[in-house]
This record gives sequence, C-alpha cells and structure tokens, in this order.
Amino acid sequence: MILSKAQATIVRFAAGCAMFAGVACFHAWTRVEATRRGYELSEQTKEHTTRSRERARLELEAASLRAPGRIEQLARVKLGMGPPRADQIVELVGGELVSADRVAAQR
Repeated sequence: MILSKAQATIVRFAAGCAMFAGVACFHAWTRVEATRRGYELSEQTKEHTTRSRERARLELEAASLRAPGRIEQLARVKLGMGPPRADQIVELVGGELVSADRVAAQR
C-alpha cells in the first residue's frame, strides 16, 4: 500500500504525537512514583524513630529491673529472704557436701 505525501505526513505526525504522549505519561508516572516513594520513606523513618525510642526505653527499664539493689530488696521484702543461718551453709569439698560446722571443726 502506497501512501500519498499528505497521508505519510499525517502518519508521521500521529506517530510523533503517540511517542510524545508515551514520554509524557512515563514522565508523569516517574514523578508520581518518586513522590509516593518519598512519602513511604518518610513513614519508614518515622516508624524507625519510634521503634528506636521504644527500644531505648525498654533497655533502660530492663537495666533497672536487673539492678542488684532492687533484686535484693524484692528478695528481702516479698520473699522474706535474708542472709543464711550458720546451719544452712554447706560446702562442697572433694565432690561431697560438708556442713559448715564440720568444716569449722576440721580447721
């Protein structure tokens, strides 16, 4: 099929318009995608900051719960614990349990 000069011009013009529209659509899509990714990054940064603060708070809380003074207070007040009496102390000598009274008598 042979096209006249006018028809060929119209075909070239239509092809050029289609290419321009394609490029324009691609450009618009990249701008929209860049904006969407920017918002997504902003949300992720906000979540990271929130989680970092929560982790720091939890680490501080864990450290305070593990404090030896707190554990000793809980043992004394809530569990009624205290230093062992002399008859409660045993030693392990040569793989066998020996009461503190026997160890003291041998020394």
